[in-house]
Amino acid sequence: MHRIGDISRTNSIFFYLFCGCLRVSACSVHVSFWFSKQLSCALIAAQTALNLEFINLILIPDEKTKSMVNMSKYHYPEPDTKKVTLIAVIAALIFALISGLVGAYIFAKPGTQGIQGEQGIQGEQGIQGIQGPAGSQGIQGIQGPQGYNGSQGIPGEQGAQGIQGLQGIQGPVGPQGIQGAPGVNGTNTVLQIIQSQNVTPADVGTYNLNQWYNMSLFDSSMKLTINVQSQSRICAEFMSTASFTNSEVWVRIVVDNQYNSTICYVGCFEVPSSPTLHLPIQVRILTDGLPAGIHTIDVQFYRINGLPTLLDRSLYVTELTAP
Repeated sequence: MHRIGDISRTNSIFFYLFCGCLRVSACSVHVSFWFSKQLSCALIAAQTALNLEFINLILIPDEKTKSMVNMSKYHYPEPDTKKVTLIAVIAALIFALISGLVGAYIFAKPGTQGIQGEQGIQGEQGIQGIQGPAGSQGIQGIQGPQGYNGSQGIPGEQGAQGIQGLQGIQGPVGPQGIQGAPGVNGTNTVLQIIQSQNVTPADVGTYNLNQWYNMSLFDSSMKLTINVQSQSRICAEFMSTASFTNSEVWVRIVVDNQYNSTICYVGCFEVPSSPTLHLPIQVRILTDGLPAGIHTIDVQFYRINGLPTLLDRSLYVTELTAP
């Protein structure tokens, strides 16, 4: 009878722990299954009843049980109830924890992700902070290698000519050169020279065309006479400047109305809107040996067209000895 009471008490303890494990397992998976909630409620009720029974059996034994225990302690050794109960409780807790994790891994499935909430209103921008101090200047890098020389560019346009510089200081006088060979004695080569000049302008446009006229008609200085020795030669030269506007004139020198010089043709004509031109005139003659006596030199002109004007005029006559 004593063993039957101990066995009943032990069975009640183990059944109590088993119910507790089932309760923990059911609680661990009640999130995923609806019926587990109902099972958990039933197990809680059963465990509550067993708790009362456990208290009655272990903590508050009745008189009959006490007498049975007292009677049996001399025949059988009393088991260490507290030690057995502690080991059973720890084993039940470990088992409940493992079964809860296994149940959650098997039955608990992750639910669908919920709808994403609306984005919140952006906050106001904060005040800009004070600018920090400028950092120190870094170390200057190593200078790279010099590049290749490029091709020569196109020569530029020639610049304007610069202003002429100042005349330099005259150098020292050089040594006198070697005296040259003596020249021909000219004492008897040029016997005499006469000259006549007039700077008054003379219009010759009133004279007939295509006819020779002596300039002495309007300028007596353009006629000279000279007394020469026998076989002397006469060299005469006329120089002048004339103004032309669509006009032309010929000029020559005449000696004794026998010896004529070459003709100088000067002027411009048949040119539309021709400007007024100032052109030089120069004529020269050298005669052969002449007989001794007085000889006359005249300057003649021949008007082709237009109204030419003779400006300054000069006449030179030289007597030369016979060759």
